Amino acid sequence: MRSATRTTAILFGSVMAIAGACKNSDPEDASAARPLGSAMLPPPMMPEAAAPPGRTDTDGWLLVDPGAAEPKLVSQAVVTLQPTKGNKAAGTVRLIAMTDGVKIKVAFSGLTFLAKYTIRVHLLGDCSSEDGSGAGPGFNFGGSSLDPPNPGGPMGNLGELQADVSGEAKGEGKVDQPSLQGTYSIVGRSIVLHATSNDPAQAGAEGPRIACGVIGVFAD
Repeated sequence: MRSATRTTAILFGSVMAIAGACKNSDPEDASAARPLGSAMLPPPMMPEAAAPPGRTDTDGWLLVDPGAAEPKLVSQAVVTLQPTKGNKAAGTVRLIAMTDGVKIKVAFSGLTFLAKYTIRVHLLGDCSSEDGSGAGPGFNFGGSSLDPPNPGGPMGNLGELQADVSGEAKGEGKVDQPSLQGTYSIVGRSIVLHATSNDPAQAGAEGPRIACGVIGVFAD
């Protein structure tokens, strides 16, 4: 096993430990991770019976190449996060559609020594502002993001990660709620890396936005 100074991360929902997880961590601890509310719609399955001869019915679904003779559904997405003003954090987030959510792979650098961070989907695909505020509020995976049932509560959570001694973090996990397809598709929105407070009273609160990137289609 690798030493305790290596990166660890937790992704909410059905959780998997990341490569290089802490030496003394208990695999059963992942089951206690905080879930993200109600379940979300799975990626769509194409009804072959409704398709014209020789072509799959893809009307209304997000496609990699809409003009292709046999267009493929978008099943993966990628985000390249760049630091907001005054920060150095940068990285990538890969999202892979599953029947019950998305698999997430993250890799970040430029983080603070052993600091903790939260990854969240935000409503708008706009990272042009210096402080990341253009991304808007957190994205509600199953309802209104502008008029949520729990105003002020955290939305769009994809999980938490902790930097290693070199300021890097890598890992993967699975989250049940997000979808790349359907009404609540996260493609075209943004992902923001938030600093996390060590104050227990601030648990779940949105920390400063230190990196931002727009979710784009990835051709597998």
